[in-house]
Amino acid sequence: MLESFSDAHKTLNEAREELGLAYIPVPYHNLMFDKELVLEFLGANFDFIEENRFLSGYYFGTRLLYPKLLPDGKQPSNQSHIKDYLVALPNAGDFCPMKILYFRKKKT
Repeated sequence: MLESFSDAHKTLNEAREELGLAYIPVPYHNLMFDKELVLEFLGANFDFIEENRFLSGYYFGTRLLYPKLLPDGKQPSNQSHIKDYLVALPNAGDFCPMKILYFRKKKT
């Protein structure tokens, strides 16, 4: 299951607040799932196996480090060479709403 989850979006914004960065709102067209509700709903028929936070390091770098390192008044750019490096950050933490949840159908 590859979806966006509200828990990581909250973690990202809490970290941004610690650094004095502005809150990133959820885009109006996005629907983020509550991970605990998903686990509860699917738990009747599926065993939760693991969670893959495959973009957490990238989000940490591009939404926290990069904006904080910029000189005052300069806005982040999608054309930055710095972002090329940030792709290689490890996927530690829980900073990206997009994640993969793995489930296995319960045996009956």
